[in-house]
Amino acid sequence: MVSIRLKSGNWIYGRLASYDPSPIEDENRPRTLVEPLRFRSATAVEADILPNAQTAVIRASEIDYLAVQYVNQDGAELTASMDTLENDS
Repeated sequence: MVSIRLKSGNWIYGRLASYDPSPIEDENRPRTLVEPLRFRSATAVEADILPNAQTAVIRASEIDYLAVQYVNQDGAELTASMDTLENDS
């Protein structure tokens, strides 16, 4: 799972579906997130589930902060949750 704080201050959280592993920096390199997707605006206290969204594509140039959360195959979290990451920022 990936938690991304955008330069706008908004947060998006979801399962990482794809990314460009190239070592060459490119501001247009996308990260693709898939369900379950959650979104929190810069002014909101809690994240909302995006029930009608299946995929989100985020360009590298829009990312301010990115955190990876590893999960077991059964979905059990192995690291901090999105709420913990938000409180640490």
